Amino acid sequence: MGKISSQSGATAAAGEPPLRSLELIEVRPLEEPGHDQAGRGAPVTWAELLTRYWLFLLVVALPVILSVAYYGLIASDRYVSEAKFVVRAPGAGAGGGLSMVMRGDASNRTADDTHAVNAFVLSRDAASELARTHALREVMSRPEGDMFARFPNFYTRNNDEKFFEAYRRFVSVRADSTTGISTLVVQAFRADDARMIAESILASSERFVNRLHERATRDEIAFTRNLVDQARAQLAEVVERLSDYRNQEQTLDPQTESNSRLATLSKLSTEISQLEAGLAQQVAMAPQSPAISPMREVIQSMRNELDRQRRLLVGDSSSMASKFEGYEMLMIERELASRALVDAVVRMEKARQDGQRQSIYLQRVVEPNQPDYPAQPYRLLGIFLITALSVVMYAICRSLLSLALEHRS
Repeated sequence: MGKISSQSGATAAAGEPPLRSLELIEVRPLEEPGHDQAGRGAPVTWAELLTRYWLFLLVVALPVILSVAYYGLIASDRYVSEAKFVVRAPGAGAGGGLSMVMRGDASNRTADDTHAVNAFVLSRDAASELARTHALREVMSRPEGDMFARFPNFYTRNNDEKFFEAYRRFVSVRADSTTGISTLVVQAFRADDARMIAESILASSERFVNRLHERATRDEIAFTRNLVDQARAQLAEVVERLSDYRNQEQTLDPQTESNSRLATLSKLSTEISQLEAGLAQQVAMAPQSPAISPMREVIQSMRNELDRQRRLLVGDSSSMASKFEGYEMLMIERELASRALVDAVVRMEKARQDGQRQSIYLQRVVEPNQPDYPAQPYRLLGIFLITALSVVMYAICRSLLSLALEHRS
């Protein structure tokens, strides 16, 4: 606050009155909004800022700063090599209508084999094989990798379990259920390492598919050989029972013998008819002829033979009819056993032929590429996602705190 004074000057010009002395004027500084005369314009301290914005700093500012520091200063470049393959079976090509229905089982088996190959790619066996044959542990611990991405690092132990977890971070595979094509993605700190690992995984997968084929072929051949042995043993047992039955019944073929006896009956019936016709003619022409009596005796004897032949065919338990039941059952069993043996032999031969050709194979659709630019990590995308997630979490936490304070009050 200050004072301004002024004395009257020289005599004014002619005709003008002299100026009066200026009054004392007190000048005060303008008051800033939000501040009073008691000195409330003091600067805000860090403690007050932390107290007021601690939630924002903890949930939003800190994660964003850490993400920017990691993706901008620490995260190492990773090269990505990609390959595409499909597991196929012979005949599982294009087609429609009835052909697609007939190939339904083969398509299902191919889909199962695709899942099996993808599971092998991400398995411990594949990781162990790559570590043994292509020094995968050294590839994942290149000096180009940052302290968080490489294996082993400062917070993981160098054991098989952690190695397998790191392997799942470097290698991934996904299958398209529509096309059946699987996509293999391999990351590494060097471009040559990424392509080499992708090529090695495909080679291991091909050997795995070959092992599946060989095992399936061995199992099928062993199964069909067992069927052949069972069918042969069953046929031999039926043939032995048929031989015992023939010896017991003293007949080689009841059907053949029956046909022979039927022919004899037919012949006897014809001869008896002819003799009876001749006898009737003789009685009509010469009733007192001495040849009539012998003719009647012959006809009677032939009638007796006809009755005996009929009893051999049907009648008591020793007739041919009683032998037909057991014989026919044995013949049916022999026929079935023979067909089963033939089917088993055909199936075994087909299994052997299928074993000589590849029934399932891995076909490469796209070969592993040689990356010339590090595609990973997505730095800006990572920072953006962390920022967005932090903001969402901040909104949720602030709402929960507000609800808690309202409930408490």
